[in-house]
Amino acid sequence: EWAKDRAQLWNAVERREDRSNRRDQAQLARSIELNLPHELNAEQRRQLVRDFVREQFVRRGMIADVAIHAPDRHSDDRNYHAHILLTMRPIENGEFAAKKNRDWNSKELANHWREKWAEIGARYIEKAGFPKEAERYSYSHLTLPEQKKEAERRGDHEHARALDREATTHHGPHVSAMEKRGIETEIGN
Repeated sequence: EWAKDRAQLWNAVERREDRSNRRDQAQLARSIELNLPHELNAEQRRQLVRDFVREQFVRRGMIADVAIHAPDRHSDDRNYHAHILLTMRPIENGEFAAKKNRDWNSKELANHWREKWAEIGARYIEKAGFPKEAERYSYSHLTLPEQKKEAERRGDHEHARALDREATTHHGPHVSAMEKRGIETEIGN
């Protein structure tokens, strides 16, 4: 029950690390950001995130703290996203285990999560009545060149042209807002 309260949860995470012999190097949590399909309504997005989190994180023993955000007024109006903080230790006997599960930091697992996110997201988009978007989303875990190649293979030339670009760097809401107002920033340049 205590883990359902954010303040109690993260205070317990910090208390557990305070007992660690390497406090100064402690990784308190793993942070994940998910891009949510704008084709879905708020309830569908919430259910998509809930299903994914339960299937990929909670069933492995992690506790997930989820915050879903709508686009802010200064960003792209399709920028629905979720921030997820994951504990590094499973719960054992009502408290955090002595050892962290370092397997949860593996690159293979991160790639697995990307693939599963694309798969479940595509399923939800298809169910909502957007088959073309669902097919595109199902390959969203690939790099841009790989997505472009897949789009060309499927004959989706419009999407392939849209993917013919360099990957961008996320500037954050403050820099994006300043750039939209015509204020140049070092990060924007």
